[in-house]
Amino acid sequence: MAPKNMKLRHIGIWKYHHFLPVPENGEIVSLDEGKTTLLESTRHAGLHYKLEFENPTGSFKDRGSTVEISHAVSDGYQKVVCASTGNMGASIAAYSARAGIEATIVVPGNVPPIKLKQIQSYGAKLIKMKGTYTDALKKTWEMAAKDKEYMLTGDYPLRMEGQKTIGLEIVEQLGMKSPDHVIVPIGNGTLIVALHAAFTQMIQSKTIKKMPRLIGVQAKNCNPLGIAWKNKTTHFTPVKKPHTIAGAIECGNPVYGMEVLTAVRMSKGEILSVSEEQMKKAKLSLAQKEGLYTEYSGAAVQAVVEDRRWKGTTIALLCGHGLKE
Repeated sequence: MAPKNMKLRHIGIWKYHHFLPVPENGEIVSLDEGKTTLLESTRHAGLHYKLEFENPTGSFKDRGSTVEISHAVSDGYQKVVCASTGNMGASIAAYSARAGIEATIVVPGNVPPIKLKQIQSYGAKLIKMKGTYTDALKKTWEMAAKDKEYMLTGDYPLRMEGQKTIGLEIVEQLGMKSPDHVIVPIGNGTLIVALHAAFTQMIQSKTIKKMPRLIGVQAKNCNPLGIAWKNKTTHFTPVKKPHTIAGAIECGNPVYGMEVLTAVRMSKGEILSVSEEQMKKAKLSLAQKEGLYTEYSGAAVQAVVEDRRWKGTTIALLCGHGLKE
């Protein structure tokens, strides 16, 4: 049962409220996110695709946004600010519109026009920065420090709490069993760290017995963690001028970089890197052979899927829709 003071307009991911930080006033801002399909592959035995592009704004970011914006409303904020390569900005803008609060989204210079249009369609203020995602992120810190009316949203702990629900759903969809591998695209690293936290909590509560191997994927043109993994170190060197077709994971200085390296190591997983050409081929292959159209972050995952034979139950996360690029 939900807490007595919890006001559920839609259930969304909040069915897992006992794993989530419920706002003090119990008011939930939701677009009925979550409950995404786990689809079995037609070509690879044991492989399932988690279709996160089924979420309301077309990406997995909605799971974190419902938590962040619910807390923004509970804490009395009327304005939020967020740095984004596109998907998170659209999600924060949508949930802010739902809540009736003002959203300002700061983006780097190479965000696809279709994502900018989506952000603006929700009525958010859009600030375009010259430079990289890191430059956009620094801008939001400056804005939040200067104006205390802003709540800083993005790849922070509250978002991670919402993203944990992907792991919870996967286990439920597999009949309360843990998969053997989960293949995850890495941008700032929030998702893979959140998944590790979710599986850890389920092991501690004896919901599952084992930790799946977490397989992180980066583009070779932006792979500071892939290089660190190869060098067997928890320290990484940021990529100053990253550029990849997989814009959703074009984060040269991942916010949770060290935590990602630790989580992957603890799960006995690995971090792999794929080329631009591999992603282009994988995007077409996934569409033509599985009927699934994903953005290039998902194509990066598919490239890893096709690179080797994965034994056991493997989950490939397709985090954003192909129509968003």
